[in-house]
Amino acid sequence: LRGVLLQRPERRSAASRRRSRRFPQQPGAASSSAFRVSDWRRIWIGRCDCGPQLLEAIHRIAAVGGYLLYLRQEGRGIGLYNKLDAYALQDAGLDTYDANLELHLPADGRDYRAVAEMLEVLGARKIDLLSNNPDKALQLEGYGVDVRSRVSTGVFLSDHNRNYLRAKVLRSGHFMALDDSM
Repeated sequence: LRGVLLQRPERRSAASRRRSRRFPQQPGAASSSAFRVSDWRRIWIGRCDCGPQLLEAIHRIAAVGGYLLYLRQEGRGIGLYNKLDAYALQDAGLDTYDANLELHLPADGRDYRAVAEMLEVLGARKIDLLSNNPDKALQLEGYGVDVRSRVSTGVFLSDHNRNYLRAKVLRSGHFMALDDSM
């Protein structure tokens, strides 16, 4: 796993202090713990809103401090090759969740245990989560992370991701206000 460290907390565990030699404290860094979990490869695929969300997260975290954590969970945990197969099924009319299920894969196979572990090492016990995904907050809380608040990202609607965003709202309860004409 790779992480982009944007700011370090004031209170750190012993393990975190040992790692601080590699990631020194930035002068004037705040103690906020907002973060965004994303997969950078999806920036280049216009079928989703991940690229614009990631850029928004970078700007927001840079402004208030926090962490941006990277997980290798392409296609909601199904892997890159399976995701390409799922795209073919989406082109044939299935939504993103049904395409995964048609391939005998989980609709969303992501697990955020690694995030909880990274946050523990970083000493971030309470966070403000930048995400529209309700499952992300529930899983993190289940792993012992205190999610103080969940902050929504923008809605980056395009002709290429309209069906994808609609499926996220209708199938998994993502917090996004979509136009009624969707």
